[in-house]
Amino acid sequence: METSKKDYPQFAGGTAAICEVRITNTIDDFRLAPAVQNRLREIETVETTDSGIIVTFKVQAKQSSLCYTHATQLYLYEPCEPTVERLYMHIELWTDRIFRIVFSNEKEIRMPYAKLPKDMQMLIAEREKVDFTFENNTLSTNEIEIHINEKTGAISADYKDGKEFYSQVRIEFKPDNVYETAVSDRNGEYACFEALTLDNDEIIYGLGERFDSVIRNGRTVDFVNKDAIGSTCNRTYINIPFYFSTKGYGLFLNSAAKTDW
Repeated sequence: METSKKDYPQFAGGTAAICEVRITNTIDDFRLAPAVQNRLREIETVETTDSGIIVTFKVQAKQSSLCYTHATQLYLYEPCEPTVERLYMHIELWTDRIFRIVFSNEKEIRMPYAKLPKDMQMLIAEREKVDFTFENNTLSTNEIEIHINEKTGAISADYKDGKEFYSQVRIEFKPDNVYETAVSDRNGEYACFEALTLDNDEIIYGLGERFDSVIRNGRTVDFVNKDAIGSTCNRTYINIPFYFSTKGYGLFLNSAAKTDW
């Protein structure tokens, strides 16, 4: 914690304030060494629940390493020892076409917002009773199918007509800025990573109040509410962790944590 005194001469008579600045980890802190990225790999076990499945995965760990191509610095991920033994993914069916994914290094799901009054929570809907089957690593409802790749752990989903609308990224070439489903461990502090594939003609909209463009493709969002000081920067007052795609699906992140999109 750093404490500093700052003057504000723009106010009449001058004003002094004591500011406490808490230094927090950034995305780079969890992306680069000494952080270890624990990534989902082969399926170990699958348990069926009344609302879906719990998948236990083996872990493949990576850590960044500085390399050079000619005179260019490049960070690549190299294999290392994992810092967690297993990773767990809960896939819950909320309706015939809405599903929830929770992944963690802990098997039990924590509900950090459950103690808040209902009108202060972001996710207020109640899960419906959904009839489903699970065979050959595929979770099926009347309207969608959710597939789990046995070797890579990647999740994909498509409609009954075979049209895919959701697919997690897995890639063997590991530059440090290509992400996939992982729990990153930096000296006992954790961050989660996720990456989805987009079609060439797919457009993403949403994420709340934005001053630059309603189209989010190719843009990075530092997702935390803070003073915008006008409307000519990426800071906004109303961040909403929800986007929707021209492919016809939406994604909502049920978290008030600081995130990068």
